[in-house]
Amino acid sequence: EIIKSNITIDDLGKINQLSDKEFLQIGTCAAEIAKDDGVREAINIKIKRLVNRKGFVVVGRDVTTKILPDAEIKIVLDADIETRVFRKINQLGYENDFALIFDDLMQCDFKSYDLIQQAKQISTIIDMKNLSLDQAIQKILKLVIYHALQH
Repeated sequence: EIIKSNITIDDLGKINQLSDKEFLQIGTCAAEIAKDDGVREAINIKIKRLVNRKGFVVVGRDVTTKILPDAEIKIVLDADIETRVFRKINQLGYENDFALIFDDLMQCDFKSYDLIQQAKQISTIIDMKNLSLDQAIQKILKLVIYHALQH
């Protein structure tokens, strides 16, 4: 595991003030906690209730297929492994840990392979390889605006 964390639940209230590294640590902790089926089910129920009001973005490998299969807009952000490794290195600041990050991402992809393939079948796929964050946001906003104009 790449990140060891001492982030607490109290830190979630300050989420907008967190550094990228702290934000990623929360994600790692959440993934660990969500291994408990009871916790995962309780969280999924809360997510389903919350998004009934619309206007939310929910991120996760099983969101489009298991948690919110009826979501109006489903997007998979995709990139090849090399692009993802280098972006994660830049995000975390682990300049000399290519092999460690590569291995971590490959393990995640292996565990989630079926979920990712299912999500790609029912989602709009945005290839992130050559896109900046701003370009990706623009593509996503175009999809959302197009959807809103259709409904």
